[in-house]
Amino acid sequence: MVFAGFVEGFSDGLARCCRHQQQLLPGAGHGCQDVNTLPQLSLRRRSRCRSQSRLWMASPHSGLNLPPGDKGLPLLGDFLSFTRGGAAGFEGKFEKYKSDVVTSRILTIDTVLVKGFDQIRPILESPMEPAWPGTVDELLKGSMPTIKGEPHKARREIISRIAFSRERLLSYAPFLQANVQQLIANIEARTASSAQTYARFRDEIEVMAFNAAAVLFLGAEDVYCGAGSGQKGDGLDIDERLAQFQRFEGGLFTIPLKLPFLQTPWSEALDAKAALLAFTRRAVEKRIEAKQQSGPLPTITIMDHLVDMHLEGDGVLTKDIVISELLTLVWAGHSTILSFMQSMVYELFMGGTHDVVRRIRASAEYRAALESDEAWSHYLKLIIKPDLVNDTLLEIERLRPPVQSVFRKPPPGGMQVGAYHIPEGWTVLLSIFSTHRDPVYFPEPLAFRPERFAESPELRKILLGFSGGARVCIGKYYAELFCRIFLLTFLRHGDVVMDPAQSREFSVLPGYSPKDGVLGRFQKLALSE
Repeated sequence: MVFAGFVEGFSDGLARCCRHQQQLLPGAGHGCQDVNTLPQLSLRRRSRCRSQSRLWMASPHSGLNLPPGDKGLPLLGDFLSFTRGGAAGFEGKFEKYKSDVVTSRILTIDTVLVKGFDQIRPILESPMEPAWPGTVDELLKGSMPTIKGEPHKARREIISRIAFSRERLLSYAPFLQANVQQLIANIEARTASSAQTYARFRDEIEVMAFNAAAVLFLGAEDVYCGAGSGQKGDGLDIDERLAQFQRFEGGLFTIPLKLPFLQTPWSEALDAKAALLAFTRRAVEKRIEAKQQSGPLPTITIMDHLVDMHLEGDGVLTKDIVISELLTLVWAGHSTILSFMQSMVYELFMGGTHDVVRRIRASAEYRAALESDEAWSHYLKLIIKPDLVNDTLLEIERLRPPVQSVFRKPPPGGMQVGAYHIPEGWTVLLSIFSTHRDPVYFPEPLAFRPERFAESPELRKILLGFSGGARVCIGKYYAELFCRIFLLTFLRHGDVVMDPAQSREFSVLPGYSPKDGVLGRFQKLALSE
């Protein structure tokens, strides 16, 4: 699943800063795409992209200049810009130096900021490894984000086939639809007392997305009733486990500091990880014991499939690997969707119902799908079809990418990006946020215009909102299916009336989403609609 890219750099900077201070103390897109799938803007641009696709390699050209730029404030560098705005916080720096490649620093980390499809895609498609920080390495130890080379490739292939094949994804659809319908009922119940009462969509979406991941990935009992309801099943208290995941996630953004008599965010994250691993271990061992005692059992959840692979004894999936991967999948499986769904409600209903909502409802495909439950069920699953619904999801991905940026580590000897040399030991920040707002590819880049993908169909192939290359989000199509079901179920039910007083700003931490969590209420459609 997708991880918010700024986690890497933010945590790394804090970790290095903390180590530095301790030394001073006494005693102390649809997947990887070939460059030829880029929009056919010009032969010159395509040629430049091809030539740069080889520039990730170790560069002997140490005589090349560093990119233009500056290293920001003393000690802090561009830390404040980064933590306040994520990848968006660097927009001004690109503009100031009129370059797609600029020098920066985040705390003690010398960093090069890169934007633009021609620059970013070759790096994502290269064997370059991510620049994982110590905090992420510790919290996600043993799972796909932290393993490298052939072990990563082999494990990714197995889990992709087991968990996210087309057949497996489509089998999730009825359950996901039921969860979205429950969310709508919960929000209606919370706002029924007054036309001026608004619910915080973030709270409901977070619990719904977490329940879905726990059920589909761990085989937990479906106990979703609503945010704050204290629902329990199979030993799973959703509110308790979600709070643990929130503390776990918070450790990715903090100084790795432990104190003897005081809980810090880092120690809370480690405690949360231990509790979550223990819970996941119990679930896995219970399944193993049941299979060993009873023989073949129905294979329903992702955990079932991973346990089956483990028991086959091929050595690729040990019990500890199964446990660590399930923990990571559950966390990532709800955090990215939480960001995407909030952005969806915001873009479609903030400032009134967007015209694209009316156009989807007026489309022949939508109206035909309303004719029967079977037709509607089929319509929900069309995640590959180039229709207005999926183009709307693509525009949300473009404008509000769930992964704002990713980080890579230059190979030994450094690397060349364009005309510039990036030294070994630096960090390369790839700004997906800025790349998705390139007016060369996306005229009127700040406008929400899903029709741009029908006008230029090649644009559908190049987005990087779920990263790209060998480490593209493993759950990309799961997220797209869930979000399509979410969107269409909303539109069939009614519109969202937003609180006009809420902030228009987006927060970066812990995930890219509307600052106030989307305050709104449902307004049912009139029968004529």
